[in-house]
Amino acid sequence: MKKLVLLILLILPLWVYAQDMPFTVRAKTRFASSGMVGYETVDSLRYYRARWIPEFKIKKVQMGLDLDFLFDKKFRLKVEDWDHLIDYLYKIYYLKYGNRRDMFYGHIGGFPNTTIGTGLIMGKYSNMALYPQMRNLGLMIGGNPPIPTNPSFELFSSNIFKNEILSFSARCKPLPDSTLKVIDDMIWGINIVTDRNQYSNLKAVVPDSVYSIMAKPRKQGVTLIGVALDMPLYKSEKYIFGTYSEFAHIFGLGSGAVIPGVYADFHFVKLNLEYRRYGRRFDPAFFDEDYEEERGQWEYNEETDTYRYFTKRDFVKTLSPADGINGSVQGNYKDKIKASVTWQNIIGEDFRNRKSLWLRFWADTQYRRWENFSISYSRTNQRRLSIARLSEHGTKLSASSTFRIDDHWYAIAKLGLSFKDRNGDGVVKWGRESRISGSLGLKYVR
Repeated sequence: MKKLVLLILLILPLWVYAQDMPFTVRAKTRFASSGMVGYETVDSLRYYRARWIPEFKIKKVQMGLDLDFLFDKKFRLKVEDWDHLIDYLYKIYYLKYGNRRDMFYGHIGGFPNTTIGTGLIMGKYSNMALYPQMRNLGLMIGGNPPIPTNPSFELFSSNIFKNEILSFSARCKPLPDSTLKVIDDMIWGINIVTDRNQYSNLKAVVPDSVYSIMAKPRKQGVTLIGVALDMPLYKSEKYIFGTYSEFAHIFGLGSGAVIPGVYADFHFVKLNLEYRRYGRRFDPAFFDEDYEEERGQWEYNEETDTYRYFTKRDFVKTLSPADGINGSVQGNYKDKIKASVTWQNIIGEDFRNRKSLWLRFWADTQYRRWENFSISYSRTNQRRLSIARLSEHGTKLSASSTFRIDDHWYAIAKLGLSFKDRNGDGVVKWGRESRISGSLGLKYVR
């Protein structure tokens, strides 16, 4: 039996050198089940890995479990992942009720890409960025009360057991019955986001040899608040033109603003372009896709042979004023093909390496047994906006595809690459400074 398992692991191209997140397999039917096998490295130890993701749907309630089993070289289960009650709760991949358009909705689980408003405060934040070294069970609840001002609200926690990264957002149409159509559709909003303890990530990002000898720092928090305005200028059945603005402030530090942004929505394509102004001691998208890794950091001083901890808030204190030009183009052809290009260009003395580019493509192929295909590419915090070598610092690439075996069985393949120059020497080293994941699995749908 052991030889059979080993043979399966050797045949399937499923090497995982570092982080691997569960593939998104949201059930559209009453029941679905997905499975995968591979390798995983935890604390420099190599494990065989088996993962099973069963999914259930009853009316508006959807649930998925992430049952992850790690085995050592002798095929003994890593029992530390199953010792306590909280370990079982972290096996919840998602628990959903309704969607964001409903009068009430809720979501418990992972949040791989969360943006508030224009992203001036929170943009592309993920509570799964350090998975599986650091597991978070997040919560989002919200509602859209059916009253004339069309209010909506949303409350978010990145981890319901710690409740450290929290946000609250609210929107409404203050003058829905105005005689001017433009003012009728005007939307006001407010956003508040806080991190009660930026050092909460240290155990996941600091090497054990350093973490064990350094004194643990005291909690240090950070809070941001923002207000937003969205005003459609012209609406018809074929297109919408509008403008928007947003202002944000980091308590105790500085402020930034979108002044203004403009957009055009032709249904099959959406475009937006915005000018931003950042004051001293302000960082746009403070809660971004790398925040879980960068909220609490450490560094070594060779001259004094000492270590120190610092937070992202401490880093932002050193920033000078800057300007920004952001934009995006999103295309959608009959919900069969979707593509987008998004860029961020920050111009400032302390922001020379803060240009970012995101590309995404998804196709519902329906070609014979080939169901769908998706690919995404991003380069963040770069000196130039361009597509460069794959192994450049700040580069991420992911691809996935689904093939139909029969009416109930599907094969799923996924690849993920991520590169980051962690020691600052200008060279990304494969293995130590790269995260490579690959998976091949089966999904059963009933």
